[in-house]
Amino acid sequence: MNNKRLIAMISTIVVVSLLLVFFLNSEGSDQTENTSNPEPPYTSKKWEPKLKLDNRDPYGLYVMSQLLTADSSITAFNEFTDYRLLDSLSMLDSSLYMYVGIDFTLTNDEMDILLEGVARGNDFFLSVEHIPYNFLEKTFDGSPLTFNAAEKAVYTVDGDSYPMYYIYEQDTLTEQWDLLHQDFGYKEVLTTTFDHPVYVKFEWGKGHIFMHMNPVTFTNTQLLRQPGKDYFKSVVSTFEHSRIQWLTFARYEPVPYDIDASQTPGNENILSELFKFTAFRWAFILAIIGIILYFVFRSKRRRPIIPAVSTSSNDGFSYVDTLAGIYYEKAAASKVLKMMRKNFYDAVERHFYIDLAHRKNQRPVVSLAQKSGVPLKKIERLLSLLEKEATIAGNYLSQVNRLQREFYIFSGIWGDDVIAQLAQQDIQIYRSKSQSTGVLVSGILIIIFGFIFLSLGIGWGVLLWPAGIFIIIVATRMMRQPILILREHEIAYKPVLGTPITLNKKDISSVLQDGGIIKIYANQQKIILNLNTIEDAYHQTIKALKTK
Repeated sequence: MNNKRLIAMISTIVVVSLLLVFFLNSEGSDQTENTSNPEPPYTSKKWEPKLKLDNRDPYGLYVMSQLLTADSSITAFNEFTDYRLLDSLSMLDSSLYMYVGIDFTLTNDEMDILLEGVARGNDFFLSVEHIPYNFLEKTFDGSPLTFNAAEKAVYTVDGDSYPMYYIYEQDTLTEQWDLLHQDFGYKEVLTTTFDHPVYVKFEWGKGHIFMHMNPVTFTNTQLLRQPGKDYFKSVVSTFEHSRIQWLTFARYEPVPYDIDASQTPGNENILSELFKFTAFRWAFILAIIGIILYFVFRSKRRRPIIPAVSTSSNDGFSYVDTLAGIYYEKAAASKVLKMMRKNFYDAVERHFYIDLAHRKNQRPVVSLAQKSGVPLKKIERLLSLLEKEATIAGNYLSQVNRLQREFYIFSGIWGDDVIAQLAQQDIQIYRSKSQSTGVLVSGILIIIFGFIFLSLGIGWGVLLWPAGIFIIIVATRMMRQPILILREHEIAYKPVLGTPITLNKKDISSVLQDGGIIKIYANQQKIILNLNTIEDAYHQTIKALKTK
């Protein structure tokens, strides 16, 4: 793997890792402060109204619950989530039933039980966005509701004013402020705005019902403002009982049903739950990066360990046989030719004591022909090829290498042991590195997208895991396993998937080329090679099969 490809691969890993980190850790950007807002901003990313006691978002009730439990006038604050305890609640005395929210959902029978508890001497504080019809029907003769649209509502209590705003993402918006009509038998009008009651008290048996419009008044975004906090203190001062029974079970959260998907949008899978934990997200990211690095560096072609040689031998002449391989790796034909020429000169000088590099006439060449027994014409042909200075191609080196090997063998420079060793050497031809790397990266990306789809609740994302693993296995085999092995007497073809094919060179009947396709026929078998899937440096070696 050359430096350029290694840099490109590492850059791809870094980009994918950064995108994964951004996806797993991104939760939106904070809203900036709006200087036009007359009140201090409430910084948050979630502005949907969810009026729950434990909700710390702008429209939650966390601040309200903390203020109630911290108030010295409140001796008990109990939250009830089981509607089956309603009968027991109705039997209490000196308690304040309390609920603030969007909807108040009790059946007619449950509403009767609650109002019976109020009639026994308990009080009931209710502030909801949608006042239930069964409550209005039982407590009022007609509908007392009205509204006024404005950006600001100024609450008035005993001559004191408390401005209220509806804020959404740091902007003050126009709100429909719910109001009550004047004459509906209220015992007391405790708060007014726009010349209409907004907080009233009326008797119900031995107890009282406190009805407050606009539950947004008691949310975090209002109570963190000083006017909102002061107004809440005035509301708490109207309570006549110090024990609060919070009716959580009356909250209704509608969940739309998707008939096509057959599942509710609120359902979350296990990955989306696990990704909420920062430690798991980072562990997942590091695991993905580790897998990528493993496949990148462990997929490199590895050669067997070369055993130690006890005795040294003069195998320097066989070095020339590896020069063609150097060319295929570096693609520098002229440089390789210079190395082959120098090696040939050194071999002749050491073996025959003839200096061809500095010859001034043909006498050294004639002497070499006489000493080596190689015909003079062959030596002159070899020297003319070795000493050519013009631009050369890959098949030119193959021709020089063939003539050079013949000279070494015929002249005796290579002994029987070197010839036997060369006969056992295999030429291994590999697939394109860029294509193999692309397949590997695509497999890794498919697995990553599988995790992403699962985190988004898309169940079929799990099918991408085995597909990605299969593609990675194919890519590693493409990198590590040669597509073709050329031996002395046979040719072995190893496909990525399928059964290997071995052809004896004696049985090969023809080698044909059709564009970028090479077809090798032998008896009833054939090998089909696509040059586009093979490393460019091996193309000439494969094409040379036609001439051999």
